[in-house]
Amino acid sequence: MTQPKAGDIVLKGYFLSADEGDATKRMALGFGSGGAELKVKVEGYQMTKQGLRFLGSGEGTSKTGITPGAA
Repeated sequence: MTQPKAGDIVLKGYFLSADEGDATKRMALGFGSGGAELKVKVEGYQMTKQGLRFLGSGEGTSKTGITPGAA
């Protein structure tokens, strides 16, 4: 693994939750029902001569698209 140098930006990410959803609900009901969902957190740092300096963080959610079901 490469070590960051002064001035480099370091991103650290974490999976908060992963829900694979329910295929039966997706097929029968559709429109996002039973869809998969992934939640993540990302933290940004800048490498300095003294070590990592925290810049900020954020969370995001990704869901499956809304599509009609078979029923």
